[in-house]
Amino acid sequence: HRVDRRQRQMCIRDRLVVWIQDVLQAAVGQGELRQDIDQTLLPRMIWDVFISNFRYAAYDGWGVEELTPHVRKQLDMILSSQTARQ
Repeated sequence: HRVDRRQRQMCIRDRLVVWIQDVLQAAVGQGELRQDIDQTLLPRMIWDVFISNFRYAAYDGWGVEELTPHVRKQLDMILSSQTARQ
């Protein structure tokens, strides 16, 4: 049963990473992000930001009010280097 649960979790993660890739590709298509973004690394970094912040909720009692601006700052820092230069 443990293997089945791990496979389901990986499947969910993989689907979410693909969804993030789709969002990033749409941003590239709209000229918001650079054409040469790393379509493998960047979605995984964004996923890692999402996952890493669970510890604040679990151990520090952060709620949505604390997590949302924190995650936004992290994503802003990551994505600011990927914006299309105009």
